[in-house]
Amino acid sequence: MSPSSPTSAIVVILAGGKGTRLGGVTKATLSIGGVTLLERVRAAMTAQAKTVLLSVAGPQMDDDWVKATGLPVVTDPIPNAGPLGGIAGALVWARTYAPQTTAVVSTPVDVPFLPDDLVARLLREDGLAVAKSDGQLHPAIAAWPLAVADDLLSAVAKGERKVSRWQERHPLRRVSWDATPHDPFFNINTPDDLHAAEIIAAEITAAAPRSSA
Repeated sequence: MSPSSPTSAIVVILAGGKGTRLGGVTKATLSIGGVTLLERVRAAMTAQAKTVLLSVAGPQMDDDWVKATGLPVVTDPIPNAGPLGGIAGALVWARTYAPQTTAVVSTPVDVPFLPDDLVARLLREDGLAVAKSDGQLHPAIAAWPLAVADDLLSAVAKGERKVSRWQERHPLRRVSWDATPHDPFFNINTPDDLHAAEIIAAEITAAAPRSSA
């Protein structure tokens, strides 16, 4: 099976952030090269997993852009719990609706250049796994065994909000990707990042093989 062949894995796209450094815009609806961030991440993950969930904050549930996705939607089991809450919600969903699944892979919606072997490599072995590039860990891009659901829910209920801090308390496999010619986990937080992403997208398009007519 090629790296981009869909597997039975479940992926959750974390899209509940407020985009405060971008003026409070909904990141999922921002466009890079004419394609929204959500569409880019969804396409990358649909190629790698049979089930893709969308995690949003409770107040976003009725937003038009959320309804338009047609994706199964999960919300934080505890309000304002951040990405860790979104991951906990996805684990609860998987345990309820797909108990045969052993793990959920998470990714934020603001990472438009995800590698086509992300799911396969994170799930290559059992246990928690986190993506790494250019010496930096990306805690929200990770594989989460269903077995950690109760521990994670308990931590969130007690006020834990930092993904990396929770991960550090558990055995964690770090999976590295090459960051050249661009970092596959480049994420968008500021207008400058948005501009840089446009440049990267154009370079990727220019380097892509052209199909013959």
